[in-house]
Amino acid sequence: MSNAETPAEHAGGNPATPTGGPLADLPARIRVHALAKLLESHSRDILAKLAELGESVRSAQSSVTREVALKVAEAFAPAESEQPAEPATTGPDQAGSDQPAAPDTAGQGAAERAPAR
Repeated sequence: MSNAETPAEHAGGNPATPTGGPLADLPARIRVHALAKLLESHSRDILAKLAELGESVRSAQSSVTREVALKVAEAFAPAESEQPAEPATTGPDQAGSDQPAAPDTAGQGAAERAPAR
């Protein structure tokens, strides 16, 4: 016997298609500038990605189908999930330096910085 109140775990369909968030309610056609706003990007980046995917659009006022918009969103997803590596706090030029650190001379007048005779 089945329970109609709870949905099946794996009901099929494309798992990459978003079921939540701003891309879940995409219309059949969407303008490039609106897609850019949803993806928190610039229209020129979306236009470049569309050209890379082989889609011909002329401007941010052009519209694309839902399927194409989802392709663009998938193409932007890996770029958003990558996080830049943390810069090293002590590099080879900083770690073994034999020179002492320069004294902090902020706020001192010229007479105070001049060597005594």
